[in-house]
Amino acid sequence: SYQFQCAIGFSGVIFGLIVVQSQRSGESHQSIFGLVSVPLKWYPWALLVLIQVIMPNVSFLGHLCGILVGYLYTMGILMMFTPSVATIHKIEGSALVSWIVRIPGYRLIQQETSGVLATG
Repeated sequence: SYQFQCAIGFSGVIFGLIVVQSQRSGESHQSIFGLVSVPLKWYPWALLVLIQVIMPNVSFLGHLCGILVGYLYTMGILMMFTPSVATIHKIEGSALVSWIVRIPGYRLIQQETSGVLATG
């Protein structure tokens, strides 16, 4: 039963990133391991099925959840969980995280341009 399975690893995140790449790519088809070319909109699903067939003991549920979260992200539904630039400025100015801001190489958020946070 799926409720008693444990998922460990990063593969669910990879499946989410595959969805983001497939949604934002200008290509129409993607090759699966050089074996077959599938329409890009079906690529994450074909990969899910193929990997499940090749390695039946991997986390199907973890990969499926990665795909679903990838679609939620590309549709913008997860933006409600993303803090605004003003909120990030408040956090960066907080005494609780002042030690992080002082780390060499840390870059403060400076502006927002077309929904993408820019660092400077």
